[in-house]
Amino acid sequence: MTPGTNPSLLQIGVPLRVNLRGSACMVRPVSVCQRNWSRVAIASVDGSNGAPVERVFLKQFVDRRGKVHHDQLDYERDGCLRAASVQQGGLRVVSVIGEAPDATVLAYPALRIATPDELLRQDPAVAATVLPRVLAAATAFLRALPMAGSKSPALKCKERPYGSQSTALSFKGLDVRNIGVLLDDKGRPADGDLVIFDVGRPYLAPIEEAAAKLFVSCGLLNWGIPLRRFLSGPDPEIVAAAAKAFSGFLELAAIDAEIGLQQRFRLHSAQGSSGVMRLAKRMIVATVGRRYLRELRRICRQQVESQSR
Repeated sequence: MTPGTNPSLLQIGVPLRVNLRGSACMVRPVSVCQRNWSRVAIASVDGSNGAPVERVFLKQFVDRRGKVHHDQLDYERDGCLRAASVQQGGLRVVSVIGEAPDATVLAYPALRIATPDELLRQDPAVAATVLPRVLAAATAFLRALPMAGSKSPALKCKERPYGSQSTALSFKGLDVRNIGVLLDDKGRPADGDLVIFDVGRPYLAPIEEAAAKLFVSCGLLNWGIPLRRFLSGPDPEIVAAAAKAFSGFLELAAIDAEIGLQQRFRLHSAQGSSGVMRLAKRMIVATVGRRYLRELRRICRQQVESQSR
């Protein structure tokens, strides 16, 4: 399905009525990007006189093939609320500030942020200074998840053959690539709290599962583009730093399960803007990606075992 065949898709300049902070507002996208699993936009909010008063980030739960995911909107909204309730001082949750349910759209503050993988591609030296902050904030968030889980008994609890007996709050989208540093007016990382976003569906699971998600995602920072970094495989120094940061929560069985999950998802869910692009991506993932994931498993095991000695 192409954008031109579906008038409900976010389009540049086409107004959308959004319930924003309890009031009905008209927003107009000024830029739109179709991702694999969602369509996103930066939009201006019309004031009472029709002039724009602020900008918001819109996320529409429509994938590249045009399939609408109403359930993911509900999971995302719930995940934001649950994550915001986690008592910790390292990460500020980017919360939902509005929605347009008929269009399957959630609205968030429009923030200037950069994630660790983006910084690695743009300026590795800056990334090296930001990554310790990301790991420290992620560790603080991780430590608070068992207490948050004890206050969320109504959530679905996933039984695992690994991990501790107690359960913790976890999120499907828990990933260091969903942690961002705010940028100043010159595009440089600013001081202050980091932000976490796109946490996805909340659920209960052993704390080792949440730790494995964060740990493995550190090893995936070189995944994708540019091809040079993808071919180089996981960065051993980053994985070592993550193993040290999360050392009290890591279990090899949980890590192996998370890498297996990533492998199944990435080998069978490659998307693209055309059939040729999808085929090319699947070929790259089936070759370079398989090798990358094998190396990731080896490095993760090596670093976890070294921390336990």
